[in-house]
Amino acid sequence: MTQRRLQAYKDNEVTTGSGLKLVMLMYDGAIRFLKECDKKIESGDIAGRGMYISKVQKIISELQESLNNQKGGEVAKNLERVYSLILSKLTQANINGDRELIVQSILILENLRQAWSRIKAENPNNGTMGKTSAKVALNL
Repeated sequence: MTQRRLQAYKDNEVTTGSGLKLVMLMYDGAIRFLKECDKKIESGDIAGRGMYISKVQKIISELQESLNNQKGGEVAKNLERVYSLILSKLTQANINGDRELIVQSILILENLRQAWSRIKAENPNNGTMGKTSAKVALNL
């Protein structure tokens, strides 16, 4: 029963959350999956490694597809490059089982998540932000 309530809460959070909150949830999921992937690499579980990398690739691809280059301008272009870099690292990590590439990807995503968290704190009433606050928070 408790598991169903928790899932209902999570489902509600996703369907009613602001854009910023949803982005942060996606980062949280990607980071969690990459940490699991790191464990799979360490234990030699190739199938597990591939499964978790695939999950993260789907999340990053979704983030990439959601970018609005017209409204996002330079920030969106920079995020596009960062997401492409992460996807490249994940592909190489999946081929080679390279834990360092996973760790690098985790650090990038943790930094992005922290930046989005600062943006959300600056804009508590809605899920939008101006270009200036996004550039400052993301250090772009």
